[in-house]
Amino acid sequence: MATGTKNIKRRMTALFAIFSLCIMLLISRLFYLQIIKGPQLKQEAFEQQTRDSIISPKRGTIYDRNRKVLAQSATAETVTVSPREVAEKEDPQEVAKALSEILGLNYDDVYKKVTQNTSYVIIKKKIDKELADKIRELNFTGVNLIEDSKRYYPYGKFASHTIGFTGTDDQGLEGLEAVLDSVLAGTPGRIQ
Repeated sequence: MATGTKNIKRRMTALFAIFSLCIMLLISRLFYLQIIKGPQLKQEAFEQQTRDSIISPKRGTIYDRNRKVLAQSATAETVTVSPREVAEKEDPQEVAKALSEILGLNYDDVYKKVTQNTSYVIIKKKIDKELADKIRELNFTGVNLIEDSKRYYPYGKFASHTIGFTGTDDQGLEGLEAVLDSVLAGTPGRIQ
């Protein structure tokens, strides 16, 4: 019996030592993650969870004295890619091929953008709804469409020297578009 009791005590001691070692390992790991790596991990988590996006305002409409539209902003979209997401979940060659065919862009240029080591790349700005819908149908992970606007002049070049025009960034460059830029541009919004 004494031998059986010694074996049980030995086993209990070994079990207690293993259990204590596991607890010590857990405590040391918690210490490492909370105290030593804590600030860095907190910053990484914050950056991962919050994306600060600026919402571009829709540029104002220019009317004539009879309330006919001379210049207005039409809805358009910008195609962006998150190369890291594409690399993880999609075939970059397939994504580049599909986007280049739909958007009429050079495959090699699109492939370079899709495989860059960045988190965000603009593929093409101000595409119309039809093209945007074709891209949506592809349902590629990492390919995003951001709402944008494009300036539209219903009467073409009629009174263009007076109305003026905007640049690619929707800033008025000539005519009324430039003179009234601060009024027509609006105020950008923000999503955090």
